[in-house]
Amino acid sequence: MTLPPAALRALQGLALAIVAALLVVRASTPPSAVPATAPATEFSAERAMVHVRAMAERPHPTGSADIERVRAYLVSELRALGVAPTIQDATGVGTRYRLAGRVQNIVARIPGTRNDGRAVLLVSHYDSQGASPGAGDAASATGALLETVRALLAGPPLQHDVILLITDAEEAGLLGAAAFAREHPWAASVEMILNFEARGTEGRAFMFETGAGNLDAARVLRGVPDVSATSLMVMVYRILPNDTDLSELIVLGKPAMNFAFIDGVERYHTAHDDVGHLDVRSVQHHGAQAVALARSFANDDLPRPATGDAVFFDLPFLGLVVYPEGFAFPLALLAVALVVAVVLDLRRRDRRWQRGLVAGAAGTIGSVVGAIVVGATLSRLIDWMHAATGWGGAPEWRGIYSAAIIAAAFAVASAAWALVRRYAPASSAQAGALAVWAVLAVVVTTVATGASYVLVWPLVAVSIAMLAVPRIRSDAGRAITVLVATTAVLVMLVPLIYLLGVALGTAMAGAAAAALLTALGTWLVAWQLEAVAAPRLRMAPVAAGALALLLLLAGAVTVRPSDAYPTRANLVAQREAGDGDARFTATLVADTIADAHRHVTIRVWAPRHTLAVRMRSSAAIAGVAIDGRVVDTTRYRRPATGWDLSYIAPPEAGFELTVAVPQGDSLPLELIARSAGVADTTAGGGRRGRHAVPSYLGDATLVRRRLTF
Repeated sequence: MTLPPAALRALQGLALAIVAALLVVRASTPPSAVPATAPATEFSAERAMVHVRAMAERPHPTGSADIERVRAYLVSELRALGVAPTIQDATGVGTRYRLAGRVQNIVARIPGTRNDGRAVLLVSHYDSQGASPGAGDAASATGALLETVRALLAGPPLQHDVILLITDAEEAGLLGAAAFAREHPWAASVEMILNFEARGTEGRAFMFETGAGNLDAARVLRGVPDVSATSLMVMVYRILPNDTDLSELIVLGKPAMNFAFIDGVERYHTAHDDVGHLDVRSVQHHGAQAVALARSFANDDLPRPATGDAVFFDLPFLGLVVYPEGFAFPLALLAVALVVAVVLDLRRRDRRWQRGLVAGAAGTIGSVVGAIVVGATLSRLIDWMHAATGWGGAPEWRGIYSAAIIAAAFAVASAAWALVRRYAPASSAQAGALAVWAVLAVVVTTVATGASYVLVWPLVAVSIAMLAVPRIRSDAGRAITVLVATTAVLVMLVPLIYLLGVALGTAMAGAAAAALLTALGTWLVAWQLEAVAAPRLRMAPVAAGALALLLLLAGAVTVRPSDAYPTRANLVAQREAGDGDARFTATLVADTIADAHRHVTIRVWAPRHTLAVRMRSSAAIAGVAIDGRVVDTTRYRRPATGWDLSYIAPPEAGFELTVAVPQGDSLPLELIARSAGVADTTAGGGRRGRHAVPSYLGDATLVRRRLTF
């Protein structure tokens, strides 16, 4: 039976819509949680959640009474597992931010059978932000690692040691990790680092960062079922101004992998990062990967072989595809050769091939530029609309607005295709799009190799289809060939576009990137678009534009603050130190001259219950030490005007600050003590409104004292 053309087009369109929807579902859905009744050697999120609930009862920032509660719980649980935890009590001095402080890391070791001292390091942190119970960030990961330790101990003995490092003060500047890397004797025995984090409360746990030379690590990760990882994520993260504990541990120079789930970012570092909003399946994904990788690395050779970087990406059913970066350029040349073959074949069959080729290339470039402009414009419009009206509602993280931007970009690209089709045949216009993709593939492979797969493999799939279709006699065969090639493009692009929305939202960069990929992808699968939309090709951009407008209007009506999308608002009270703050001061310990500088050492005493002391000075400071440790500023994320340093969790006995200033200069010093909460709940401009929650540091009282030495 032969289907009518209209029915065949409808089926093709439906098939593509189903494929796209399934790809989004796969990209967003973690594996099912394993119950507590599972075998002892398996990871169970249900068992891990017992620890998560215990830790995330309340906010527990470094220096608070509640972090003492969490630390005591973790030490007790590790002892119950038969592991002997120790506390690394040290002054951590950050090398990424202007922060230092007293930290108490929890460190434990599972000995291996080889007794060679080489170890795999499992890392997460047990502190939270001051406003957040920290269920996602990072009780989820710490609870998962406790369950991982239990599962490892239940199985056969491992060949190499496994070190568990649960750091303090990650939220306060990665101080615990800095202290471990600088001072702990076990740091020298680490051969592989696995760090687990969260930037939200749900979603799949992505492997998003590695150390240098990640080919070997990626090959091991390939053996773990159901992973989500791409070299594009790793490449992008390396240039982003973001950090986790791995940013400090990476100085050990060892292979590393970093994992995090990032959906539910609207609750990140807020009072809503609680157990009620945490997806237990995300904990399962964390833990399943932690157990599998700890076993793989601990039972294999350490140290790991030195390799270069890899290109890798995960695919449905196939898992993680991995190959050396050295293969990327030959693969790009293969894609270019296929495009050349398409053009030569077109030249043989179409007299107007040159006109169509140029028109298709121009249309593709114009579509990309136009889509980026439209996406960026809509991003600004959405932001302005919610700011000007006071609507709020975290519009940058709303899927309805991301969908509107994608629909608008598709409308631009499909309109350009319809326009070009008035002057050129479909095959030659499509070849023009391939030519643009080929140029981009070579450029991206050269300058950003980790992202090369995004362009190369879709280009290969469509080029092969274009060569095959003219040689296939049946209509059904041609339709299936084009459909398969289109599906290959969707498999590569749809999850990536979805993840851009999750990671970047509708902010300018996220909107522009999503619009760019949508426009490029539309032109690459324009053959399929024509097969689905013909004979009303001009209706595709009209329908997409109408959908974009409808989504924007729906967002404008529905996007408001809610329990799911709260407004962030902290209350802050400030005052000058008075007679009742006699303890809050600094006393001179030493004042010496060396190398044409005054070296002033003072002891700073903070009020009780102080979480942090910020120190600022207008002096020309040439060097600083905290508790006898030199402050290294060479790796700081951003330069600062003037001198500024904060000390987290100041001890009862105070802390020691040594500062070098030019000989003859005085040292003016401003101290600002921060404690949690405010005595007057109307401080900082009034009470919080409905659907408003504290975030990050949370409500605070600031007390300032000025001194001169």
